[in-house]
Amino acid sequence: MEVIGHRANSRRIALFYSIVGVKAVEVDVSLSRGRPMALHGRPSIRRATPLGRLWGWIDYKLFYRDPLYKPTPLERWLEKLWEMGFEKVVIDVKSAGLEPERLVEEVVRGWPGKAVYTSENHRYLKMLKNQTGAEIYTTYSILPVNVTGPAVEAGADGVAIRFDLAAEKGVVRALREAGLGVIVWTVNTVDQLEKVRGLGVNGVVSDRPDIILKDLRGKE
Repeated sequence: MEVIGHRANSRRIALFYSIVGVKAVEVDVSLSRGRPMALHGRPSIRRATPLGRLWGWIDYKLFYRDPLYKPTPLERWLEKLWEMGFEKVVIDVKSAGLEPERLVEEVVRGWPGKAVYTSENHRYLKMLKNQTGAEIYTTYSILPVNVTGPAVEAGADGVAIRFDLAAEKGVVRALREAGLGVIVWTVNTVDQLEKVRGLGVNGVVSDRPDIILKDLRGKE
């Protein structure tokens, strides 16, 4: 089972992933200053009350972490990750406006290894696939009535699915029977890992790959 380090958008986090032996990392990408940047971007929800806006500000500062780091052009950040020894990158597209061919060109310039693209914007992923032939995984943060439908319609190679959705009976089996790869996010505990281990998933995205890798290695 592949273990992918979640949101490797800062040197501190990437260094931690490198030290614990992770070989694949996810990078959030948004359009800023007219070019693809290693940047999550602000959440689309705008709180209606003063207290809600305060909590939203705290959430963005501490969870999304963008304000804590200087935004880095994607090509340059990928070069740094490659130098740190990672072998695969998952490009998680967060914002609209990223021209598919330009995005892939920037990734190729900065990253000699394998790249996979994910997004909740399935329409964008389909354009990306049609224009560049890139490997794409549709992100599921809600569960569609037809589990395989959105991924198949987008021409996806697989699905990146939220943990609680993947744990529902028959979901992963349906995706696998349709020939789709399955990556589950975000898996940070041994209990979560145990729930997905027997489902036949291809990989998990984790903020605590040290915990996940230790358990996997102990049961080889």
